[in-house]
Amino acid sequence: MRTSIACTTIVKHFEGLGDGDLKKPNLQVYICPAGVATWGYGHVLYHPVTGKMLKVSIFGRSECLRLGEQAMVKLLGRPWATVAEAEEYLTRDLLKFAAEVEPLFRPYRERAARVPGACSLFQLVIQFW
Repeated sequence: MRTSIACTTIVKHFEGLGDGDLKKPNLQVYICPAGVATWGYGHVLYHPVTGKMLKVSIFGRSECLRLGEQAMVKLLGRPWATVAEAEEYLTRDLLKFAAEVEPLFRPYRERAARVPGACSLFQLVIQFW
């Protein structure tokens, strides 16, 4: 399973490379427009103990940021990330979503090979899964 360069480029464009604190070097935890603690290109963070998604509606903004830093430490060994790590995790996330979506397209694979744009539809679904 793989994703196209076009898919990755579109995700990067719409997600943007998020950084919670522009005054600090590297990438920090930030709260995305959906109210979830994330880092990099929208990589969602989870509670370091319970595994629950860090949502502002559940934990509050400041607690989400605090727990997000703890989640980053658990994930990367420190409360910040590099751009290279953001790229790596974007690729991982897209591959994960592609694996989840691909079975939905399996029955149509043979027909899709003959239909222009069918692959693009698969890539589009991955982006918004």
